[in-house]
Amino acid sequence: MIINSNIKSNLEERSKKLEQSHIEIGLLIGQESEINDQQTYVLGFFPTPLNVDDDNKPINIESILSIDKEWVLEYCHQINLMLYGGIDIVGIYMITADSETLNEKNNESFIMKLLKSIHIIINSKSLQFISFSKKTGLINGKSTNSSQLYRLKSTELKVINNLETEFLSLHCILPIDINLKSNNNKNGMISFENVKKDIKEIFENQLFKESIILIENELANDNEIISKLFKSKSNLKIDLLINQLDSNLTSTSSLQFNFNNNNNNNNIHNKTHCIAYIHQLEQVKTAIKFIKKDIIKSVESRFDLLFNEIHSNKNEDKIKLSKESPILELPRRVNIQWLSNDISICDYLSSDETIEDCCKTITDLLQIDSPKINSIESSKNNEKLTTKKNITEKKENEGAKKEINETKSQLPKQSSSQNIQTKQTNNLYFIIIISVLVLMMAFYFKFFV
Repeated sequence: MIINSNIKSNLEERSKKLEQSHIEIGLLIGQESEINDQQTYVLGFFPTPLNVDDDNKPINIESILSIDKEWVLEYCHQINLMLYGGIDIVGIYMITADSETLNEKNNESFIMKLLKSIHIIINSKSLQFISFSKKTGLINGKSTNSSQLYRLKSTELKVINNLETEFLSLHCILPIDINLKSNNNKNGMISFENVKKDIKEIFENQLFKESIILIENELANDNEIISKLFKSKSNLKIDLLINQLDSNLTSTSSLQFNFNNNNNNNNIHNKTHCIAYIHQLEQVKTAIKFIKKDIIKSVESRFDLLFNEIHSNKNEDKIKLSKESPILELPRRVNIQWLSNDISICDYLSSDETIEDCCKTITDLLQIDSPKINSIESSKNNEKLTTKKNITEKKENEGAKKEINETKSQLPKQSSSQNIQTKQTNNLYFIIIISVLVLMMAFYFKFFV
């Protein structure tokens, strides 16, 4: 297990805030190596927030057996939605008064069952376990998997300074419109399970099979080490070139997708920014796997949150669509800084939520003070409003421009008229002067010559 250098110091700092008898449990965040099955990178951790009682007071964890398993699993689900491709929950950690308590039979059995339940959610090859003893101030690393029946075995801990700097980021802009439809259902009812199944059908069985993926405009060899292929680059651009589905409408029983390779297409309202992270020593095929995972996950997560919101408000597991308005706006993705400028996490905003709501969620859920928001996807409605505003402004500008041009066109006419009048006046003056001179000369010759 390779861990980030700040993990021990952060665990030590958190242990000082705990009462001597209290326990803290949280999630380890990182990446499993695809090229080395025995290696896992642990970048950091998120402490599980304390549950509250009926009076809204936090319930401290007095013993391992008093850990609320369902609460931890729900936290796993929430955090899983907030991680980009390639970054996963890789295990759990515990801060205890003494590491010896972990070896007690009942405690060990409880931890094994908890790890098994977490494994079902994250579907990883193995799980890591880090314990921090307040008594000794030492950390201990263990790992397990299903073949070990989730029994923990000691593993070597290797500490690397600023481990996050060894990761590359992959960025793919996916122009996509996703509409729910109820054409094939008389009642207009759609369940999340059907939507989830259709998402995988469209992406895995249609989109990805009919596409070419370029990294930095190159069709890279799958087995190449990604950092050797793209030296001195930490941010890589991914292009998903859709062949058969380009500019076509792709649909299933509950979903209607519209894709286009041209990012300037005005008919595509939503441009999803998909992100994945990969360790520099992994292969190109792993990078492609991670970006594909984020594409699917970003769509699934939005529908998951949408259905959960409807379920909590109306206690229904399905969405009912009317023929008049069969399109629902999906939550927008928000990019949030996590480990310096190298690795980010994400959250989602529904149509009635603000950026302040997002910051509060991050603070409460991840215990990050003053979270930094890097970017937020634009709303479809906002785009329509912006477009309408631009059209209005354009008309106003064109009107003003027309007035100016009319004014300009009149200016030469006024100038020409003035010139003619001036010329006529000058001629009249000349005639009068000549006439006066002729009379004076006639008078002179008549009387003096």
